[in-house]
Amino acid sequence: MTRSEVAALTARIVADCWTNGDERLKGAWPERTWLALADAGLPWVGVDAEGGGSGGTVADACDVLWELGAGAVPLPVAETGLLASWVLAAAGLAIPQGPTTIAVASGNHLLRADGRRWRLDAPLTRVPFAERASLIVAVCGTDDGDRVVTLRPRDVTITAGRNLAGEARDRVAVDVPIDDDQVVPLPPGVDREAIRLRGALGRAALMAGALERVAELTVEHTNDRVQFGKKIITFQAVAGLVVQLVEHTVAATTATRAAIVAGERAAFEVAVAKQQTSAAAGTVARLAHQAHGAMGLTAEYELGTLTQRLWCWRNEYGTEREWATWLGEQVLAGGADQLWPRITRRDEE
Repeated sequence: MTRSEVAALTARIVADCWTNGDERLKGAWPERTWLALADAGLPWVGVDAEGGGSGGTVADACDVLWELGAGAVPLPVAETGLLASWVLAAAGLAIPQGPTTIAVASGNHLLRADGRRWRLDAPLTRVPFAERASLIVAVCGTDDGDRVVTLRPRDVTITAGRNLAGEARDRVAVDVPIDDDQVVPLPPGVDREAIRLRGALGRAALMAGALERVAELTVEHTNDRVQFGKKIITFQAVAGLVVQLVEHTVAATTATRAAIVAGERAAFEVAVAKQQTSAAAGTVARLAHQAHGAMGLTAEYELGTLTQRLWCWRNEYGTEREWATWLGEQVLAGGADQLWPRITRRDEE
């Protein structure tokens, strides 16, 4: 299956089960959409088939996320495949068939040995869709370095939480000892920074899809809406803000495509993509709502759902400011002579 086929299949499922269905207005777990995606193996695209995934590349996984972002679908697909299943496969652990989520514990030494068991001395916070997960994959610090901890939702206390867009961001407290077979060392190639980069790339892909859809809706609306006998796009003020919106969208989506081509370990490109999409999220949302007026706030119209997702996703796996600071430090460390080659010819590195 080619990248375009993966994207087209995802778009069809989103259209059939989510955008044109009744799940979007219910505000509940979109079971029908998840089952359709899972039946097609899409949540596990990018994870080797030998490890229990669906095969394909990280770029294929990002194509799936791009379409899910365009539909503002509230499902942990990025967490299931791009993150949690990747960690499990790398560690030689079985990948569950249901949705999976990931949590990276803050600080160090949170996981402590207790005889032949372990104890987690602090809760995991803002865990995406923990209540719906078949398995929670946590990365926790110990005296001997980070380890992977697999947690069954039935064995932990989950306090439901929501972000601004209504997506589940739960608190997970582990009140009982963790069996030794649930704790393994981090596999080679997997660490906090690699997880952060993959997470940032996944969020950038989701936001790029959402930004494109917001731009499409705004262009369509301003060309269809008539005021004072004229399409509102013909008014200079409206046309100006639409141009700005499209400019920010193209800059962000172009940066994201470049990062997808470069790969999830191309830190510079991923940082640019996440910084650009996070920066564009607020600007594009503001301009789109200006162009739509009150219509953009109605529950039945998809714009508000998209912009709420953008407002939330832009702060996950690094904010605009954090990635901009990191990029500045990298440029300064490389010196002036390396700036232009770094921007234009990263493929030679």
